[in-house]
Amino acid sequence: MKGFKLNKRTLDSVRAVTGLDSTVIANTDIMKIDKDIEKRNKKSLKSALTLGGLQPRGSVYLIFDRLFTSKEIEQGLAEIRP
Repeated sequence: MKGFKLNKRTLDSVRAVTGLDSTVIANTDIMKIDKDIEKRNKKSLKSALTLGGLQPRGSVYLIFDRLFTSKEIEQGLAEIRP
């Protein structure tokens, strides 16, 4: 983990919920982490949100519906151009 340190309570919570150490999570491919968690819990993980087949991982833009299509961007630019 770069730039910050988690306190002991947070590290213990991560370990209790996932069964994985935080350094393992930070340095392992996300698909492997998902498989390890699924194996530990004996059930598959489900995404809380999907968008056109994409499964976001904590994207603020997806959660708050702040993604724009190119058409929306062009319309917005057209409104501010003289």
